[in-house]
Amino acid sequence: NPFCRSVSPVNVTLINTSSGTITSTPAGLSIDATSGQITPSTSTAGIYTITYTIAASGSCSAVTTTTSVTIKPTPNKPIITGKNEICFGENTVLSTSIIPSPIIPSPGVSTFLWSTMATTSSVNVAPTSTQVYTVTTTLDGCVSPTSDGYAVTVNPLPNIPTITANNMGICKGGNSILTGTCSSTTDIFRWSTPALLTAGATLPSSNTRVVTEPGTYKGLCESNKGCLSAEVNIVITQGQNCNGQNFIVVTPVKPVICPNSSVTLTASGCGGTMTWIGGLSPQMGNSVVVSPTVTTTYLIQCSTGGSATVDVVVATTNVVVSNNITTGTERVKATEIIESNKKIGDPNFTPAPAVNYEAGKAIILKPGFVAEKWSTFKAEIKACN
Repeated sequence: NPFCRSVSPVNVTLINTSSGTITSTPAGLSIDATSGQITPSTSTAGIYTITYTIAASGSCSAVTTTTSVTIKPTPNKPIITGKNEICFGENTVLSTSIIPSPIIPSPGVSTFLWSTMATTSSVNVAPTSTQVYTVTTTLDGCVSPTSDGYAVTVNPLPNIPTITANNMGICKGGNSILTGTCSSTTDIFRWSTPALLTAGATLPSSNTRVVTEPGTYKGLCESNKGCLSAEVNIVITQGQNCNGQNFIVVTPVKPVICPNSSVTLTASGCGGTMTWIGGLSPQMGNSVVVSPTVTTTYLIQCSTGGSATVDVVVATTNVVVSNNITTGTERVKATEIIESNKKIGDPNFTPAPAVNYEAGKAIILKPGFVAEKWSTFKAEIKACN
């Protein structure tokens, strides 16, 4: 019968033990002819032939009987892989696999037993404090040694930050200075709300940020272990008594159209009549449909005060991205090919950008292209229609 390498002695019944000798081929089994006990004294798995010989005596010829014993390979001590540090509230997948000594191909079934009592090759764990995990593997009935303990350290989340402003309401042309503060000096405050990158905009490289329009601005704290706090936000509104200098908001934020197509632009924030200037002739109303043949800037004027501009970009055949995108929302579109070796985002600046590449045939990301941590990048192959 088969038995596993390096196990306790196995009893084999011998029919006749008188005057006989017992050997194994190859050598490696310790055999007691009297008790019939066979002990694997080798670390090598394999098939061993046991030969029992009774020498010739008198008129009797020598008698030889053979049988075989299989020593199956015992799996080696398994190794656990996976993340060894997580943040509180996260989970991680730990994995292992059977590591046999492949002397004899085994058709047997592989099984696993984790210290969590899971019986799969991978286990999803979500400890709330640092835990140590072990696993054993079984191959064709042979059990491996227990793995080394694998510690998963659980790091705490930062406390929720605070955001203050020197001015909760602003008029067009004014600004508000926002300050985000973490409770621990080792935590880093990060702004998480993308904003439009406009000419002369001040990029917030620290917890201080200058905003020039109303909106909801969000931030969070990151620990030195990369754990994130919950978000907190502050709402900046349009100020009172702004003498008609209203903020006009245009959607979509970054209109990019295909050649020979149109887009509907909608403006809000005006208590009077909207006038759209650009293209062939002025248009009136809160929404207009425009069909420029080349990239065109439209000026929106409110009769009770306030104005805004929006660029409607017409996609070209091929686009080579020429600048790094540090913050804000960007949409790059080409009817055929987009090429880029530029960076998206900068770990020293937040909020990080949100960038879309859309091309009809190919998007080629060359050496030098990288989407930094916190950035959002999306690449799509889609027909221009």
